[in-house]
Amino acid sequence: MITVPKKIYLEESPIHGLGVFAKELIVQGELVEEAPFLELPIIKGENSPLFIDYRFNFPSSGEWAHQVLVMGYGSYYNHSEEPNCYWFTNNDKKTFLFVANRNIQPGEEIFTYYGDVNYWNDGRKRIEVK
Repeated sequence: MITVPKKIYLEESPIHGLGVFAKELIVQGELVEEAPFLELPIIKGENSPLFIDYRFNFPSSGEWAHQVLVMGYGSYYNHSEEPNCYWFTNNDKKTFLFVANRNIQPGEEIFTYYGDVNYWNDGRKRIEVK
């Protein structure tokens, strides 16, 4: 069973577009969200623009097999080099889990680390990680 997250909301971000914010205190180690995903019809190594800024690699550890679009708030977490949240995949349930790596205060935007250049180079002609 996947439950709807109750401590987060979506709002315009001062960083970029929309972002995910804490509605109330989220403590270190707490599950922020568990989100299912849709597998995208992209062949590994294919240079596809399909959801290029929103897709994730699945699974998160080892060699990935699929590019996916994470449901829920999953595609709205903005990137930071110093994130307050990390993500990993539950390969059995085929979900993404977003977990606080420190206390997150009410009203604070929740950031995750997307990955380094190696994560971003699949499907892109030009890479610019900011």
